[in-house]
Amino acid sequence: MPQDASKQRKKALKDAQRAVDAELTREKGDYVPPDRTECVEKEWHQSLDESGDIRVEIRVWRHEGRMVDFVLLVQVGDWSQDGSWEQVARVDCAGGRCHIHPPESPDEHKLIHRLDTVDDVEIAYRAANSIAMTVAAMIRDRRS
Repeated sequence: MPQDASKQRKKALKDAQRAVDAELTREKGDYVPPDRTECVEKEWHQSLDESGDIRVEIRVWRHEGRMVDFVLLVQVGDWSQDGSWEQVARVDCAGGRCHIHPPESPDEHKLIHRLDTVDDVEIAYRAANSIAMTVAAMIRDRRS
């Protein structure tokens, strides 16, 4: 009987370890933001060069004083055509995860931070803002 109990404990330990490993590697979090119609939206731009040709458009949604959602768009000015802005990278929160759609493959996404709670949105925003600014700076530097 003690041998069976030992096997059961080992099996339970392995099962628990598998569950922990699965949780740590899970990309999709449980966070669902409130409906945007219930939020206050704020939008602004941050220019990355003196000529204003590269910018990051920032949109945040707040609910009850807390950031609950955001989108960061890395854009370059297309002055040869109609003076519009071309989006080259996008960072957003969807499906319980903050991720970037990088310039080299906009249909794909790379995880920045899993979102399980509203607190994760603030954490993800800081990381996402840094990444968006880095991408914009790389584009600026390639143009120089």
